[in-house]
Amino acid sequence: MRLYLDTEFNGHGGDLISIALAGPDGDDFYAEAPPFGHYDPWVAKNVVPHLDHERAYIRPYLRFLLREYLQAREGCTIYADWPGDFEHLMKLMTGPSYKDSWMVDCRLVLLKETDPRPETPHHALSDARALRDWHERNRNN
Repeated sequence: MRLYLDTEFNGHGGDLISIALAGPDGDDFYAEAPPFGHYDPWVAKNVVPHLDHERAYIRPYLRFLLREYLQAREGCTIYADWPGDFEHLMKLMTGPSYKDSWMVDCRLVLLKETDPRPETPHHALSDARALRDWHERNRNN
């Protein structure tokens, strides 16, 4: 199974704001864990207005939901078009301690030259779906 990952974060190298995985079957994952405090000005203008606060979770619950989603898709290939997306995914899997960390068998593929056209730019789920649609159209070309 192919999954397409996108995240939004608080400036380059900043804390995770939201994460999405879009599957070819339309069974998507989306959650928010917005940081408390100050947002980078670009993020405040371009990302924060698109947040769906009904999907905001405390980090431990977001990690639980993500684990459930990925365990049901064991052996999947996860595609992203930015290395930071994988960094945030791995940080969620790593957890605050060894005991709280978990792994799911998966393969990570970084797509170098993409041209997704999201309906709502800078919204993780819209971006992940656009990457999925672009890659599904172009992967055999």
